[in-house]
Amino acid sequence: MRKSARIIGKPLNLSGQETNILLEQQGFLTGVPGDYTPTEKGAAYVFEGYNHAGMRSWDDSIIDRLDLTPDAVKAARVEAARQRAARSDHQHSQKSPASETAHLETASRKSTSTLKSNGAALVSQAGIQAIHTAGDVLAPMVAAYVVDKVDDAVARRQVRGSQA
Repeated sequence: MRKSARIIGKPLNLSGQETNILLEQQGFLTGVPGDYTPTEKGAAYVFEGYNHAGMRSWDDSIIDRLDLTPDAVKAARVEAARQRAARSDHQHSQKSPASETAHLETASRKSTSTLKSNGAALVSQAGIQAIHTAGDVLAPMVAAYVVDKVDDAVARRQVRGSQA
């Protein structure tokens, strides 16, 4: 029976990405995510065509050939997490400063609006600290803008609270 990497990994709670990494780590695939090619070892189990969903299909007998020990499965999961983190970091670094500024301005407006419209809203010290910490990571100009907006909103909230 033909199965995709996702279906092969499902009984082990592996995603398709994790299963492909497992196949790659064990010599059945070569390449990088999105551009894997079956090796000689994998060619005996893979169908050259793709299934109806556009995924490579494998003969389910490959399951008997895989090392499915907890260590092997964990190694695939760790590598998948590393790749996702690297992709996320790369995508985040590709954003222009202008788009980051616009995104932060929108978030700041929404936060300020929430503070204005919700009289019971409280800004916790942890939330303020989280924004200050995030500011340490962002570009200084953007960080200063966000921190100033939050500090202004907190100050206005404190003034309103003391007047009540």
